[in-house]
Amino acid sequence: VGVGGGRRPLVFDATAGLGRDGFLLAALGCRVVMAEQSPIVHALLADGLNRAAADKALAPIRARITLLAGAAQDLLADRGEFPRPDTVYLDPMYPPRPKKALVKKEMQALHRLLGPAPAGDDLLPAALDAARRRVVCKRPKWAPPLPGPRPDLDLTTRKHRFDVWLRPPG
Repeated sequence: VGVGGGRRPLVFDATAGLGRDGFLLAALGCRVVMAEQSPIVHALLADGLNRAAADKALAPIRARITLLAGAAQDLLADRGEFPRPDTVYLDPMYPPRPKKALVKKEMQALHRLLGPAPAGDDLLPAALDAARRRVVCKRPKWAPPLPGPRPDLDLTTRKHRFDVWLRPPG
């Protein structure tokens, strides 16, 4: 996402979900704007963030997070509540797995709550338009990139791949 060398970017987490990635980025010192379109998941995340604010050890991390309700595409197009982000982070729900093993329990609960996952294909154009420096998309290692321009680079771990689109300066 561009953390390093003293840089702590403003990150727009377009797919906040339960807030794990955004919270980790805030723990690294980034300012994070989280967007969640599901009212139920937004309420769960807001409750968790409120409890984090009441914890002395977590309050400084929580202070770097802004939570917004709504579709990320709309929020990115009309950034009235936050400045243009350095990085837009995408972690859309993963496509169906080729294996029969179930996903982790928290994701099973989200799938039951939210129904079939949207592909996230419409997020990339909005993210590319809004990001000042880069767009990062977390994908399963085996999944194809989101439709659109090819990523400039990808970073692969044992189970995941992070596709990165770099934005021209200016």
